Amino acid sequence: MKTTAALIALLLGLLAAPTQAQTPPALQQELDALDAALFEPLFNRCELERMDELLHPQLEFLHDQAGRQDRAGFERATRQNLCSGQGDKPLRRLLPGTLESHPLYANGELYGAVQTGRHAFFLRGADGRERPTSQARFVHTWLRVGGRWQLYRVLSFDHRPQ
Repeated sequence: MKTTAALIALLLGLLAAPTQAQTPPALQQELDALDAALFEPLFNRCELERMDELLHPQLEFLHDQAGRQDRAGFERATRQNLCSGQGDKPLRRLLPGTLESHPLYANGELYGAVQTGRHAFFLRGADGRERPTSQARFVHTWLRVGGRWQLYRVLSFDHRPQ
């Protein structure tokens, strides 16, 4: 009987718990644009001069296959592996409907955001053809620094063939 009463109390408590607030639409658009601002110019087009505006000085990148990198290591790997101009060009595409953004507040002030999602990777050959290689999940933590967003922490995991 005590177990049943405890279960009922727990269920009632869950039903009465406040739901998570929705991200305001303007902020959601701003956060969604961060993903495109990071991957389209930097990863897909190798506009490496954008790193200073997009990457936090204390960037930490955790990858389930490539290990841990600080900002210097991340920049070096990007130049060598993604943007060397040698061989097939890696490309990244967000899988539609998978991006979720959650703002972070301290004392009512927006200071950052967490994004999660899934993305797919491709290789574009010299002939222009793209072939799928893998999919993965990601978690990005963005911080607002001086009025602009910078990528602070990255978790890239669950890589698997497409």
